[in-house]
Amino acid sequence: MLIFKSILKNVYRGTGLSLPLIQFIQPWAGTSPAKKTSGRDEPCPYKIMPIVKKRNLQTETRLLLESSEPVELPPAEIADRDVLVQFDQFKPFVSELLEELRDGTTAAPVPVMNDGSTFAIHGETRTFWVKLWHAAGTDMTKIDRAQIISCLPSTRGMQVLVESPEE
Repeated sequence: MLIFKSILKNVYRGTGLSLPLIQFIQPWAGTSPAKKTSGRDEPCPYKIMPIVKKRNLQTETRLLLESSEPVELPPAEIADRDVLVQFDQFKPFVSELLEELRDGTTAAPVPVMNDGSTFAIHGETRTFWVKLWHAAGTDMTKIDRAQIISCLPSTRGMQVLVESPEE
Protein backbone atom coordinates (compact mmCIF):
# COMPACT_ATOMS: atom_id res chain seq x y z
CA MET A 1 0.00 0.00 0.00
CA LEU A 2 1.40 3.38 -0.96
CA ILE A 3 0.83 6.33 1.30
CA PHE A 4 0.89 9.88 -0.03
CA LYS A 5 2.69 12.46 2.01
CA SER A 6 3.08 16.13 1.25
CA ILE A 7 6.38 17.57 2.36
CA LEU A 8 7.46 21.17 2.19
CA LYS A 9 11.07 21.16 1.18
CA ASN A 10 13.41 24.09 1.00
CA VAL A 11 14.68 23.83 -2.57
CA TYR A 12 16.29 27.23 -2.77
CA ARG A 13 18.76 27.18 0.08
CA GLY A 14 19.25 30.55 1.67
CA THR A 15 16.22 32.17 0.00
CA GLY A 16 13.53 30.92 2.35
CA LEU A 17 11.34 29.83 -0.59
CA SER A 18 9.61 26.51 -0.22
CA LEU A 19 8.12 24.20 -2.81
CA PRO A 20 5.56 21.48 -2.02
CA LEU A 21 6.84 18.07 -3.01
CA ILE A 22 4.56 15.05 -3.07
CA GLN A 23 6.32 11.80 -2.36
CA PHE A 24 5.38 8.15 -2.14
CA ILE A 25 6.23 6.30 1.05
CA GLN A 26 6.44 2.54 1.23
CA PRO A 27 6.12 1.59 4.90
CA TRP A 28 7.48 -1.91 4.27
CA ALA A 29 10.56 -0.77 2.36
CA GLY A 30 13.81 -1.74 4.00
CA THR A 31 12.30 -4.44 6.21
CA SER A 32 12.57 -8.15 5.80
CA PRO A 33 9.46 -10.29 5.24
CA ALA A 34 9.91 -11.71 8.71
CA LYS A 35 9.64 -8.24 10.24
CA LYS A 36 6.52 -7.44 8.20
CA THR A 37 4.66 -10.52 9.38
CA SER A 38 6.11 -10.90 12.87
CA GLY A 39 3.60 -8.52 14.45
CA ARG A 40 6.28 -6.90 16.58
CA ASP A 41 6.00 -3.15 17.22
CA GLU A 42 9.35 -2.35 15.66
CA PRO A 43 9.82 1.02 13.97
CA CYS A 44 9.87 0.54 10.24
CA PRO A 45 12.29 2.76 8.30
CA TYR A 46 10.52 4.53 5.43
CA LYS A 47 11.93 4.66 1.94
CA ILE A 48 10.97 7.89 0.19
CA MET A 49 10.53 7.77 -3.58
CA PRO A 50 10.02 11.16 -5.33
CA ILE A 51 7.47 11.33 -8.13
CA VAL A 52 9.30 11.80 -11.40
CA LYS A 53 7.53 12.81 -14.59
CA LYS A 54 9.09 10.78 -17.37
CA ARG A 55 9.65 12.39 -20.75
CA ASN A 56 7.42 11.01 -23.44
CA LEU A 57 9.69 9.80 -26.22
CA GLN A 58 6.81 9.03 -28.58
CA THR A 59 6.96 10.70 -31.97
CA GLU A 60 4.53 13.58 -32.47
CA THR A 61 1.55 12.40 -34.50
CA ARG A 62 -0.65 15.50 -34.21
CA LEU A 63 0.44 19.08 -34.60
CA LEU A 64 -1.61 21.96 -33.19
CA LEU A 65 -1.91 24.81 -35.68
CA GLU A 66 -0.39 27.94 -34.15
CA SER A 67 0.26 31.33 -35.75
CA SER A 68 -0.12 35.03 -35.11
CA GLU A 69 -0.82 35.65 -38.82
CA PRO A 70 -3.61 34.32 -41.07
CA VAL A 71 -2.88 30.83 -42.44
CA GLU A 72 -3.90 29.58 -45.88
CA LEU A 73 -5.22 26.06 -45.36
CA PRO A 74 -5.03 23.74 -48.36
CA PRO A 75 -7.93 21.39 -49.10
CA ALA A 76 -7.75 18.78 -46.36
CA GLU A 77 -9.14 15.38 -45.48
CA ILE A 78 -11.21 15.35 -42.29
CA ALA A 79 -13.70 12.79 -41.05
CA ASP A 80 -17.03 13.88 -39.57
CA ARG A 81 -16.18 12.13 -36.29
CA ASP A 82 -12.98 14.19 -35.91
CA VAL A 83 -14.89 17.39 -35.13
CA LEU A 84 -15.48 18.11 -31.44
CA VAL A 85 -17.96 20.76 -30.36
CA GLN A 86 -17.78 22.82 -27.19
CA PHE A 87 -21.59 22.94 -26.97
CA ASP A 88 -24.29 20.75 -28.53
CA GLN A 89 -25.97 23.80 -30.06
CA PHE A 90 -23.07 23.96 -32.58
CA LYS A 91 -23.69 20.46 -33.98
CA PRO A 92 -26.15 21.52 -36.73
CA PHE A 93 -23.42 23.71 -38.27
CA VAL A 94 -20.57 21.17 -38.33
CA SER A 95 -21.23 20.30 -41.98
CA GLU A 96 -20.58 23.93 -42.99
CA LEU A 97 -17.19 23.89 -41.25
CA LEU A 98 -16.32 20.53 -42.84
CA GLU A 99 -17.14 21.93 -46.26
CA GLU A 100 -14.82 24.91 -45.72
CA LEU A 101 -11.95 22.73 -44.46
CA ARG A 102 -12.32 20.21 -47.28
CA ASP A 103 -12.32 22.98 -49.91
CA GLY A 104 -9.39 24.90 -48.38
CA THR A 105 -9.80 28.23 -46.64
CA THR A 106 -8.07 30.97 -44.68
CA ALA A 107 -7.79 30.63 -40.91
CA ALA A 108 -7.40 33.99 -39.18
CA PRO A 109 -6.16 34.12 -35.57
CA VAL A 110 -8.79 35.27 -33.07
CA PRO A 111 -7.18 38.32 -31.42
CA VAL A 112 -9.18 38.21 -28.19
CA MET A 113 -8.00 34.67 -27.37
CA ASN A 114 -4.27 35.55 -27.13
CA ASP A 115 -3.23 31.90 -27.36
CA GLY A 116 -2.11 31.79 -30.99
CA SER A 117 -3.98 28.56 -31.64
CA THR A 118 -7.62 29.68 -31.93
CA PHE A 119 -8.62 30.62 -35.47
CA ALA A 120 -11.69 32.10 -37.12
CA ILE A 121 -12.87 30.24 -40.20
CA HIS A 122 -15.58 31.99 -42.17
CA GLY A 123 -18.28 29.81 -43.66
CA GLU A 124 -21.21 30.83 -45.84
CA THR A 125 -23.54 31.59 -42.91
CA ARG A 126 -21.33 31.16 -39.84
CA THR A 127 -17.95 32.13 -38.44
CA PHE A 128 -16.32 29.30 -36.50
CA TRP A 129 -13.71 29.73 -33.77
CA VAL A 130 -11.68 26.52 -33.92
CA LYS A 131 -8.50 24.78 -32.83
CA LEU A 132 -7.01 22.50 -35.50
CA TRP A 133 -4.68 19.53 -35.16
CA HIS A 134 -3.06 18.27 -38.36
CA ALA A 135 -1.48 14.87 -38.91
CA ALA A 136 2.31 15.16 -38.77
CA GLY A 137 4.07 14.97 -42.13
CA THR A 138 0.99 15.73 -44.27
CA ASP A 139 1.65 19.42 -45.01
CA MET A 140 -1.74 20.31 -43.48
CA THR A 141 -3.68 18.14 -45.96
CA LYS A 142 -5.07 15.83 -43.25
CA ILE A 143 -6.80 17.17 -40.15
CA ASP A 144 -6.88 14.74 -37.22
CA ARG A 145 -9.05 16.89 -34.98
CA ALA A 146 -10.99 20.14 -35.11
CA GLN A 147 -12.51 21.61 -31.96
CA ILE A 148 -15.25 24.21 -32.35
CA ILE A 149 -14.92 26.76 -29.55
CA SER A 150 -17.64 29.10 -30.82
CA CYS A 151 -19.98 29.40 -33.77
CA LEU A 152 -21.36 32.84 -34.57
CA PRO A 153 -23.71 34.04 -37.30
CA SER A 154 -21.63 35.53 -40.07
CA THR A 155 -21.71 39.29 -40.49
CA ARG A 156 -19.29 39.40 -43.41
CA GLY A 157 -20.48 41.69 -46.17
CA MET A 158 -23.05 43.38 -43.93
CA GLN A 159 -22.95 47.11 -43.54
CA VAL A 160 -24.35 48.68 -40.38
CA LEU A 161 -25.52 52.29 -40.64
CA VAL A 162 -25.91 54.26 -37.46
CA GLU A 163 -27.69 57.57 -37.63
CA SER A 164 -26.63 60.32 -35.31
CA PRO A 165 -29.35 61.82 -33.10
CA GLU A 166 -28.60 65.28 -34.56
CA GLU A 167 -29.92 64.35 -38.02
